[in-house]
Amino acid sequence: MRMPTLKLSKRRALGLRLRLRRPAFDLRKAMFILPNLFTVASIFCGFYGAVTAAEAHGDVDQMYRACVSILLAAFFDGIDGRVARMTKTQSAFGVQMDSLADVISFGAAPALIAWHWGLSHWGHLGLVACFFFCACGAIR
Repeated sequence: MRMPTLKLSKRRALGLRLRLRRPAFDLRKAMFILPNLFTVASIFCGFYGAVTAAEAHGDVDQMYRACVSILLAAFFDGIDGRVARMTKTQSAFGVQMDSLADVISFGAAPALIAWHWGLSHWGHLGLVACFFFCACGAIR
């Protein structure tokens, strides 16, 4: 049995070749990543602060590092919005990601730092106080 052959016109063959070509690098599309990188840096600083506070076990230097990481998160949080406005790359995804970064870096992480620093000795009352702080950060 003979296999059917596929005949392509010259125009169609050229179209296939053009599709296989690598698209040109578009700087405008790549600029959308820049403000999100600052937001991810803010999330990392908040996460690092929470983990460092959890591993501190009363070590003042580690608690200091955890607090400094929250200050760095505030720096990155202030920069990401400015970069997005300067590059005109605001997006709905960026707004939602920034809100998530705020909850992590300025809600959950400081609450965990406060819990490990001294509110854990208060038992359930300290837990409620830390949760209240975290919940207020999420509601904001």
